[in-house]
Amino acid sequence: MFISRILRLLRTLKFNHHHVNLNAEFCKDIRWWCHFLWSYNGVSMINTASWSSPEEVFATDACLTGCGGLCVDQYFHSVFPDFILSQHLEINCLELLAIIVALKLWGPRWKGLGLTVRCDNEVAVTVLNTGRCRNPFLTLCLGEICYLSALFEFEVCAVHLPGESNCAADTLSRWHENASARTNFPEPAVQTNLTEVAVPAALFALDNPH
Repeated sequence: MFISRILRLLRTLKFNHHHVNLNAEFCKDIRWWCHFLWSYNGVSMINTASWSSPEEVFATDACLTGCGGLCVDQYFHSVFPDFILSQHLEINCLELLAIIVALKLWGPRWKGLGLTVRCDNEVAVTVLNTGRCRNPFLTLCLGEICYLSALFEFEVCAVHLPGESNCAADTLSRWHENASARTNFPEPAVQTNLTEVAVPAALFALDNPH
């Protein structure tokens, strides 16, 4: 996943001695490394060892117009900014984007931890766990997740949760379009001491690690 866009361009060459113009996608992988090496502490990269007991569990969900998520003591909900809506992305992309927003919001407090995200989208779960996909936007998302994992030294894996079992995150993703959600969700939030956190539009921007 660190050089997937570089490899995609190289696969277009029929022979090794052929020349090719480096496109914007190729440059994004180079830029990823430039950003990462600038902040890399020289001590550790990404730990690829698996774990059976996550130290933090969170859940996210997305619909076509917004997303939401919650962890132990906080939750968020947001309508997608216009620069996301204008791309008319499929739901698989939006689900992975919701995970990225959660990682950006809570990444600093999860430094060095093993994380599990509960998500009801099987494609997003598979892409995150395998680190492989052919969709350009999902590849961009993987690069962002990789950068955040390296920056905050956490590990993240996803588990698939059926939609009916992910109702809290689903409610948050539809907060802006569901009046009953706005009246029903606060009660359990108060009971479990959940507090709402704001989501700046900048958190939805990809390929911009700083």
